Amino acid sequence: MKTKFTDKAEIGKRSTKDGYLVAMSKVARTGVQDYLASELGMIGNHVVRVNRPEAEVFAKDAMASLTHAPVTINHPAEMVDADNWSDLAVGEVGEGVLRDGEWLAVPLIVKDAKGIEVAGTTHKEISMGYTAELKDAPDGADYDLDMTNIRFNHLALVPKGRAGSQARIGDSAGQWGATPVIQDKEVKMDIKTIVVGDKAVQVAASDADTVTQILKDHTSTVAELQATIEARDTTIGELKAENAETAKQVMSDAEIAAAVVARKAVTDKAVLFDAEFKDTGQALADIKRDAVRVAYGDEAAAAEVSDAEINGIFRVMEPKKVNDAAREAMKEGKEKAKPKGNWDGIYKEKKGDK
Repeated sequence: MKTKFTDKAEIGKRSTKDGYLVAMSKVARTGVQDYLASELGMIGNHVVRVNRPEAEVFAKDAMASLTHAPVTINHPAEMVDADNWSDLAVGEVGEGVLRDGEWLAVPLIVKDAKGIEVAGTTHKEISMGYTAELKDAPDGADYDLDMTNIRFNHLALVPKGRAGSQARIGDSAGQWGATPVIQDKEVKMDIKTIVVGDKAVQVAASDADTVTQILKDHTSTVAELQATIEARDTTIGELKAENAETAKQVMSDAEIAAAVVARKAVTDKAVLFDAEFKDTGQALADIKRDAVRVAYGDEAAAAEVSDAEINGIFRVMEPKKVNDAAREAMKEGKEKAKPKGNWDGIYKEKKGDK
């Protein structure tokens, strides 16, 4: 995340024959400076030590971004760009940006009359406005963060900073960015130890309650999310089990064909016992029970008779065969007693004689 910063320096100036103000000034240096945590997007107002490495301050891209940077009166509320340059700029930085020991030194020119006036009266200092990124310091460092990817946006003419620890450059002009804290004496803070996970961490006593509450809120949120995840995983497990059970119940083509043959065998046999039987999709157990009832009566197919017993009865059931032996014998005797020849014709002739 990019953060806005401002720095203070004295301005050494002279005037040209046209009345322009030109100057050569140191504007940014390497080393460690103190910032308030709140200005860096952190919790609390304890001091955070930020290091500006030499390689970052004097990086080619950083120095190039300073060339022709606009000069403004105070820090503007927004970044200076082509859309607002004519409204905000009173001059610009020249091309001769160079290194002067631990400092960056730049030439600048102020051409606007108002800018020239305040530079000689109320705004005798300059403050660089720039963006940078912060990353954790390496283990064992005597500071907290490293500043990287420095990109200058403008150079502001500002009033002299207020004395003591409140001498922060830029806060008189709209809080453009984080500014170093000037300490007149060593800062002493009350430290309190809090537990973060399985570690004891020291923080400013004034921030301890806030940090503890945030950790508590985060712990609660994590617990809620964990419960949600567990509930989701349980649901997923149940659905997988249901899908597996459903898959077991899906019949293959061969199983469907076998089931059709088996059903037809039952329905064909049921018709032999119940001439009015119709297959309307009844369960096979019900078809067999009805056939047993028709064949042997209600008691044989009563509710207490199990499906297994009904199945056994149905399997051995055979339709009754009618004994037609006497009828066949009588039929056979009539055929033998019947006179041979055309007796019907003779009878009709005799009937006609009468």
